[in-house]
Amino acid sequence: MQSSIPLITAVQPEVVQWRRHIHENPYVAYEEQPTADYVADILSNMPAPLDIRRLTPNSVVADLRGGAGEGPMYALRADMDALPLQEESGEPFSSKRPGVMHACGHDAHTAMLLGAVKVLCQMRDRIRGTVRFIFQHAEEVIPSGAKQLVGLGVLDGVSMIFGLHVAAEFPVGTISTRQGTLYGACNDFDIVIRGAGGHASQPELCVDPILIASEVFPVGTISTRQGTLYGACNDFDIVIRGAGGHASQPELCVDPILIASEVVASLQSVVSRRVSALKAPVLSVTQISGGTGAYNVIPDSVHMRGTLRCLDRETQACVPRMMEEIIAGITKAHGAQYKLSWLEPNIVTYNDPKAYEVAKAAAVRLVGEDNYHELPTPLLGVADFSEYQAVVPGCLCWLGVRKSGLGSANNHNYSSKFRMDEAGMEVGVKHHVLIIASLMMQQECSKGD
Repeated sequence: MQSSIPLITAVQPEVVQWRRHIHENPYVAYEEQPTADYVADILSNMPAPLDIRRLTPNSVVADLRGGAGEGPMYALRADMDALPLQEESGEPFSSKRPGVMHACGHDAHTAMLLGAVKVLCQMRDRIRGTVRFIFQHAEEVIPSGAKQLVGLGVLDGVSMIFGLHVAAEFPVGTISTRQGTLYGACNDFDIVIRGAGGHASQPELCVDPILIASEVFPVGTISTRQGTLYGACNDFDIVIRGAGGHASQPELCVDPILIASEVVASLQSVVSRRVSALKAPVLSVTQISGGTGAYNVIPDSVHMRGTLRCLDRETQACVPRMMEEIIAGITKAHGAQYKLSWLEPNIVTYNDPKAYEVAKAAAVRLVGEDNYHELPTPLLGVADFSEYQAVVPGCLCWLGVRKSGLGSANNHNYSSKFRMDEAGMEVGVKHHVLIIASLMMQQECSKGD
């Protein structure tokens, strides 16, 4: 490792330059082709030959074949997409594109991986095997770029994969993760409750989809550790269809607002009474819409939207069935109809024990025991890195980039005021390089290099 330090130090100004260019020119999911073109151009000018491929127009995959003989292939991954936010950070290199911002550090992920590529290219003669660098699009949406790339064979031949995610909540010089589940599962949903609308003075004539909709649940959190790191996520839609009418005659309506409120409340029982407290998911209804805008009309339908977060796949499989039983029962009792639909789910982010040990050893060697943080519990946020981990062993770590002297609004991912300490990127480049060195340059590492 010692021989790589001058190389890492030398590349740091370029890492900062790359990050700032990408930050100034952000693109949301599936629109990142300009970023991918920029990355591909940099890769084409590296100090060693790379096999560069574009599996999609907005992603880049590059292979570095080591000069020390045949060996396994290991992958390092960075995501490149930005968020639909208007930047308010005050940085001199703020976004030039209105309504789009790198508020989650994907610009830094990309720049750090480019830095690692340049360093490892200069160490090519000592690498046994092949290093695959994955610059991925569309991490922030479903269907995700990771799932698309996996389907296109990006992991063919890969033995293990590693990734870093910056965290503005953690100080510079720290690395955090956990073995096992890191993030849980997420199921987002839409519910349409069909009641019977009418005038607001006659709710007895309606089946109120808004009432039915008012009985669903809350969202979860984020973190990192060995094992389960992130949970799974399933988003949903619910539509409740009743029979509208004048509010003065609710008896002539099937009021979807009333029905929707019952659904929202009753869905709480799934978490509190039908699932073990040790496995309880987070279930949140995050949006309810219905009505015509008039004060005296009960609508025909109410639309709800929400998310389900779980930490294990068994719970992720059974909770949607329980939800449907509740929604079906309430709507039937009111004479309403419903439609429950699920978006494509995110799966649990699970740090494989062997990959975790590799990442942890590199982190401890790099930042010391005091600055390596083992996260005690998994997080209920989601990460599409799980799509890679479903195919090959992998480990995702958090990299501290908190900028001292700033308020909490700046030191928070997904904030329009997000700022980070760019000194943290040097730690990220070192971690990438040290992981590859430990796996593919064992003889050198055993000599203290």
